[in-house]
Amino acid sequence: LSPETFIDEFLVKSVQPDVVVEGEDFNFGYGRSGNVQILKELGERFSFEIVIVPGKDIKLTDEQNARVSSTLIRHLLHKSKIADAAQALGRYYRLSGQTTLGKGKGRKLGFPTANIDPVNQIIPAEGVYAGFVEITDTEEQLCESKNKLPAAFSIGRAKTFISDHPLMVEAHILGQDPGDLYGKYLAMDFVEFIRHQQKFSSPQQLSTQIAKDCQYAKEILTKERI
Repeated sequence: LSPETFIDEFLVKSVQPDVVVEGEDFNFGYGRSGNVQILKELGERFSFEIVIVPGKDIKLTDEQNARVSSTLIRHLLHKSKIADAAQALGRYYRLSGQTTLGKGKGRKLGFPTANIDPVNQIIPAEGVYAGFVEITDTEEQLCESKNKLPAAFSIGRAKTFISDHPLMVEAHILGQDPGDLYGKYLAMDFVEFIRHQQKFSSPQQLSTQIAKDCQYAKEILTKERI
């Protein structure tokens, strides 16, 4: 699509915007032929305001400089670079969704979890993470909730129990058992990566490692709140 057709079809007719906010290096339309100047001209023609946000560079934990972009953030999430992703976003990366019924393996190991199935969201790389959760009765309340609970997160496929298990996104709330959360809404704010997933030779070894993960997560999150 030409830049004009792109804006007409995907913005004007579908969204009818009053204001469009884009970065200074934004391109659109066939062959990325549209740029910020063309966008401004189309904004005048179709009667919506254009706000251009200057680019921002950040220093990653490996000391490299990088320009903030959605591509960079997706790359960081897929590489477990949660702290760098948070710096690029200006906030913790969040997954959210309604809690689903799990297999109960975590509770049997002494670490009950709440499971969610994030829809249309970028799921970070498989691994164990420290973070905060918020629990509400409705999805709308997640935007208003301020009750952050420390937690350890697991994104993985239960390698210790089965070889082809579907991907699970789980949160274990530290220091308390919130009871049955099935049907409630959960937000997971990712603070720091702890370790990659691995297969253990027994459930007992897995339980021992989870205890270490939870202790490390607690130390990370205590510092984060200071």
